[in-house]
Amino acid sequence: MSSLGFLVFALSELRIALPLSSVERVLQAAALSTLPGAPASILGLLNFRGRAIPVGDTRARFALPRRRLRASDVLILCRSRSRDLALAADASVDLLDCTSEDIVATDALIPGLSHIPGVLPGPAGCVLIHDLDRFLGLDEQRQLEEALRSV
Repeated sequence: MSSLGFLVFALSELRIALPLSSVERVLQAAALSTLPGAPASILGLLNFRGRAIPVGDTRARFALPRRRLRASDVLILCRSRSRDLALAADASVDLLDCTSEDIVATDALIPGLSHIPGVLPGPAGCVLIHDLDRFLGLDEQRQLEEALRSV
């Protein structure tokens, strides 16, 4: 059995995990630049060491009410197969090690949650595993590419 590492972050009452292999670092929330023409799922652009990184509205992806970034929030810098992306979160919570046998496939529980391929049950509640490559839909990806070309 191989060990899998995850960064667990808080989003309201939810606990969500990203594979450590896709996480670059966690930063305190910072001011974002607007990105005209970006999809609604993008809050703006983060200038991180000269890199313009789109910041995803993680709250909207999980059907939570949208709100402005707070100074206490964090930005999780990630790398999907196609792009760098930062996800806004309330806080980073923990690092978690598990095996693939510990993960319950979401289709076994609730079919149709393509951006949540699995759940890690635990004594403190379930942790939802987020598929970063499915954060943006195809139309949103095209719209973001177009908006980024104008920067």
